[in-house]
Amino acid sequence: MTGSTPTPGKKPQRSLQILAVLRRKIRTVSLLRGLLRLGSILVLALLLSFGLDYFLNLLGSGQSRGLPFAARVVFLLGASAGFVFLLARGVLGPLSRRLEDPELAMLIEEANPELNQALVTAVELSSAESSGSRDVSRELLDSVVDDVEAGAGSLLSGRVLDLRRLKLHAGIFCLATVGVLAGAGWQPDLAAIWLQRNVLLDRSVDWPKSVELEIEEGTPEFVAVGDELPVAVRVLRGSPRIVEVEWEVEDGSGGRKPMESSQGSKRFA
Repeated sequence: MTGSTPTPGKKPQRSLQILAVLRRKIRTVSLLRGLLRLGSILVLALLLSFGLDYFLNLLGSGQSRGLPFAARVVFLLGASAGFVFLLARGVLGPLSRRLEDPELAMLIEEANPELNQALVTAVELSSAESSGSRDVSRELLDSVVDDVEAGAGSLLSGRVLDLRRLKLHAGIFCLATVGVLAGAGWQPDLAAIWLQRNVLLDRSVDWPKSVELEIEEGTPEFVAVGDELPVAVRVLRGSPRIVEVEWEVEDGSGGRKPMESSQGSKRFA
């Protein structure tokens, strides 16, 4: 008993070329979507890290200002591990997956139900590896290929690739990135401090105090007993409501007195 070899028939060349174009587009969209998702998560993690470190600095005092060093190390290690995981799964993973022609044909069929499985039939049964083509009339298969080829130019419609998720990720990434860049441009000193504390893990860098004062020049170092000692300070950072001067003399006595504000609370004397 001898087997039969199917007679070679027509191939949907134009349709196969369109499937190759679709394959490249899907890979490009997958790459962009993965990169945008990865970038958005990283930017949001950056904002979370800055927000926690900075606002805990405002609430704390002394050595307890900001995130503890151990917490910053854990946050950085977790962010690094998450970056590697998302890069492998969300970017490299989809790129390594092979999209076969029948699978691409099904995507087009779902977007164009009027094809009635004609494209899938033409792609699958015209393949040299197809065993089902032995049970199908070659004339019938050729007619299906001719019909598919005649409308091949309209196969890649906008319904095949849904770009809504890509646009959503792009919008989130752009908004978050603009926010970070605007904040860094507005307060570059604070951005540099966050970078040193949370990325470079420099333990010697602390957040600046929320209120910083400077004694004006001209304040005398010594005065005679009984003479007045004028003291004036300028506000370099923050907006203090009350500034007090505290003094102590050699006999151990001392006191505290509120200073009067001027120049829109930028100077106290």
